[in-house]
Amino acid sequence: MTRLARTSGIANLRRLFAAGVESEREGVPLDELLAAHVRPASDSTALTRRGLLLGGAGLLAGAALGARPPASGLAPEVVNGGELLEALR
Repeated sequence: MTRLARTSGIANLRRLFAAGVESEREGVPLDELLAAHVRPASDSTALTRRGLLLGGAGLLAGAALGARPPASGLAPEVVNGGELLEALR
């Protein structure tokens, strides 16, 4: 039973190795063989598991930071105007 590649890097290495074997078997230069099997650019922009997890973590962190009340040192102090005027007299 063949174990399938679990990451895109391993899958690319397996594809490259298979292309090298095919190149030697058919006598076609590897560059020409690889150029014939180039995947469209839309495949390279597909969402990966890593991208999904990083995006979700960023979204949760942003939501957690946005939901927190400001720290007490950063909140403006509310001053009663009447008391302030009496203190200045």
